[in-house]
Amino acid sequence: MYAMAAALVLSTMMDVFIRMWPVQLGSRDWRFGAFGLLLSGPVTPLLGLALAMAAGFLARSHRVVRVLSVVALAVAVILTLTLIAFLIDYSALRSTVDAQLKLTFTVATTKAVILALFVIPSALALGLGGLRSVQESVTGDGERPGRRGSLVVGQP
Repeated sequence: MYAMAAALVLSTMMDVFIRMWPVQLGSRDWRFGAFGLLLSGPVTPLLGLALAMAAGFLARSHRVVRVLSVVALAVAVILTLTLIAFLIDYSALRSTVDAQLKLTFTVATTKAVILALFVIPSALALGLGGLRSVQESVTGDGERPGRRGSLVVGQP
């Protein structure tokens, strides 16, 4: 499952980075387009990350789950900062867009923002959930204090 997860993450991220090349951080137009791509592209990589975390959890590889949880939290932070920069560039560029392209510009911006508003909390939940699952597994094999053992068939 790790190989499939890596394929999901790398295939999408390579496409995004190829379209962003060459890097031109000084250009507001480039930043807007590149950050829009970054905000629109992480759904599949996040699915790959979740798949890798599930594989690590099932294999009881706590270190892998912990590392991938931190990666998910870092993704949430990076995407949040990217969203803020994207919205700042949007507000600066919207007055310069041709009237014929305003609708396309607004739709593309709205799509990127909506996806980001779904992906950022998902990455955050994935990271926090992964850390919690590792902690629970280490402290009691996933059982919370006060939980009963399994039911024995035939006992009242």
